[in-house]
Amino acid sequence: MNGAAAKVRCRTCYSDHDYRNEIAPPTKKELLKQKELYDAVLAGVSPVEGPAAEEIPVAEAAAPAPKKKKAKSS
Repeated sequence: MNGAAAKVRCRTCYSDHDYRNEIAPPTKKELLKQKELYDAVLAGVSPVEGPAAEEIPVAEAAAPAPKKKKAKSS
């Protein structure tokens, strides 16, 4: 319609769908560049020292223990 796509063929299910003007996800090359920039920024940041470091809560990484199943009696 007017030079723009109205329908597209899906590469996953091979069905025709209405075209949605969405932004494509970034390529692997773009993601690598973002990671390099992120790492460069982190390298320039100094760690928190002094009393402020003690106030930062640490999240518990341990998951709760799984519940034990009751054994069936015969």
